[in-house]
Amino acid sequence: MDWPVSRPEEQGMDSARLAAMLADVEQQQINLHSLLVIRHGFVVSETYYPPYTAQTRHELYSVTKSFTATPIGITGEQ
Repeated sequence: MDWPVSRPEEQGMDSARLAAMLADVEQQQINLHSLLVIRHGFVVSETYYPPYTAQTRHELYSVTKSFTATPIGITGEQ
């Protein structure tokens, strides 16, 4: 599934604050491979940190609970 892309302002976000957050991540040298921000079902920011790209594959272990719990948390189910 391809997520639709939107400008932050179109989704009620301040792009300057988003850019400041990304600058802080780089300044603090946080060890991230990527950072994806989704608002109202739209990708508003997609950043990859070298050497990683959108095509870089990662091995994931024991994440099923997190992926299952996230939509439940979003919907407010308990």
